[in-house]
This record gives sequence, structure tokens and C-alpha cells, in this order.
Amino acid sequence: MQVVARKRAVIGQHEALYSLAERAAPTMTYALHAVDLRKTNELDDAIATAGMDTQRPTLVVLECVLAYLEAEEATAVLAWAARTFPTAAVVTYDPTRPDDAFGRQMLVNLNARGCPFRSIAAVSDPERHAARLRQCGWARAECCDMNAVYRHLLDPHSRRAAEQLEMLDELEEWTLMLAHYALALGVNEGQRDAHIMRGVTLTPQRSA
Repeated sequence: MQVVARKRAVIGQHEALYSLAERAAPTMTYALHAVDLRKTNELDDAIATAGMDTQRPTLVVLECVLAYLEAEEATAVLAWAARTFPTAAVVTYDPTRPDDAFGRQMLVNLNARGCPFRSIAAVSDPERHAARLRQCGWARAECCDMNAVYRHLLDPHSRRAAEQLEMLDELEEWTLMLAHYALALGVNEGQRDAHIMRGVTLTPQRSA
């Protein structure tokens, strides 16, 4: 509940966010709920409380969330989303490749801070990220590491702007870091409005 309170406070400090969330038109709803992702029944309750229509096309975003759950808990969340939203896409951003030198050191550093990646062993490369989505009921799944996103999915202007940042002075370290995070996509086209999901993909539209 404290996290939700802090998020509400941040929303209230920014007019654009406040207008979108708190002054939404009657046809729009913004709902903020604190739930324990390890208990999917709480997710069901939150959706029911918010009055969400699970039959409408839905985007589920899990940004560096699943890695902190146990492997079976992460799987349960993805399976819950797959069965709850028949026409949907799920996007996950999580670490991968824990077994090389960089990955092992990354885990050591995070364990020392008390925030271990509990389920990373189950998705030790991008292919396993995609396989997990399929096993959880997502009809179509793909995954790539962030190097591929950076090189092929990010538009050239944004990439050039990023490369001018001081943090990119060491490009080798930057490339190593990107290799250890993955963007995964699962898609269910369902019966209703399925056409909306057919163009959703991580396949590069261009090479630069």
C-alpha cells in the first residue's frame, strides 16, 4: 500500500499525469491497486474491482518484475495473463544469460544488495524466455536481447542521441550489459478484434 501511495503522490505532482489519471473522461478509467503477484487471485480481485473488460484487446507490461519471483511464481503470472486476456500481448523485460562472467558478477552484486534474481536460471537465454511464454499459453512468442532492440528496433535518431551520452564512452561494457537483458513478447489473437494483434511483433522492420 505504501508503494501505491507514493505513486499517487508522484501522479499528483505532474499535471499531465494527473489530468490523464484523475481527471479522465467518463469513458476512461485509471485504476491503481496494490497486489501480491504471487497470489493470482489478488490479480483477479483487482481486475474485478476496477471493472475491467478482459475481453478487450489488452497490453500487459512486466518491466523487470518476473526476475524477482521464484520460477514457478513467474510462470503462474504469465499463465494467468494468458488465460485472463484472450486477445492480448504481454511484454516482459528481464535479465538473462546468468552463466557467463558478466552474468555471474551481476548476480553477485544483486545478491549482495539483497535483491536476487530468483527465476533467472529458468530463462538463461532469450530462447528460453520465448519458450516460457509458449508454455504458459501464449500462442505466439518471441524474444531478443537488448542489443538486438538497440541495433534494429530503436530508430537511428534515438540511437545516435543515446550514443552521445557520457555513459556510452565504454561501448564494450554497454554492449555487455545489453546482452544480459531481454525483451520478450507473447501474443494471443483470440476471437474478438484479433486483427489488432496480428501486426504486433519484435521482428525488425529495418536494419541500420
